[in-house]
Amino acid sequence: MPRICLLFIFIFCFAFSSFGQHPNGIGARWGTLNGFTLKHWTNNINSIDGTLSYTIKEYAFLDLNYSWHFRGLIDDYTIFFYWSHGAFGGKSAGKGKGLAERFPSWYAGGSIRAGLSIPIGVIDFAVESGGRSTVYPKFFGEVFTEGIIRYWF
Repeated sequence: MPRICLLFIFIFCFAFSSFGQHPNGIGARWGTLNGFTLKHWTNNINSIDGTLSYTIKEYAFLDLNYSWHFRGLIDDYTIFFYWSHGAFGGKSAGKGKGLAERFPSWYAGGSIRAGLSIPIGVIDFAVESGGRSTVYPKFFGEVFTEGIIRYWF
């Protein structure tokens, strides 16, 4: 019985492409900042991506990005690269050394990133790397790498 369930899940996951029938994704992001992520495809090439990261009594971080995807490495839906830019903001208790924990008040800035996405049916695995810099209350930058897993619906 467990093998039949695993076979059913395997067939279900490979039966659908991640963008064609499912323009919205929800998932988790881990790395420099951990949190929840949402993604919406505006067309076959562009998407809007948002992340909410937080820890109780430490910081809250909201990140919004606009992405361009380069499809066709193997085919249109197997492996593709993308790059994006965006803005972020948050509030921190000022108890850490990283960008999200550094300032004891509100902060805001911008980011640029590149990534590699591997969609497998309704599940998407991605790795992103890039840089972020605050512009308020003062300049501070960091380089980051984060992993993402999303479910498309």
